[in-house]
Amino acid sequence: MEMEGTAEPAFVDVDQGLTLACVAFLCLLLMAMIIRCAKVIMDPYTTMLDGLFKLGHGMVCYLVATKL
Repeated sequence: MEMEGTAEPAFVDVDQGLTLACVAFLCLLLMAMIIRCAKVIMDPYTTMLDGLFKLGHGMVCYLVATKL
């Protein structure tokens, strides 16, 4: 006994929707990381100097605070 006239629903169920949303989020995160890595590869010295400046600024604040 085959049931004729039964059609699949046109909407996406909750599990599939959540899975698609997570995959889309991971794809966006992957794209952001690829762009960030490409920027570091293209100009590594700029990002290195920014990191050293932040480290140096923190060390200066630490040294000033310890001498007070």
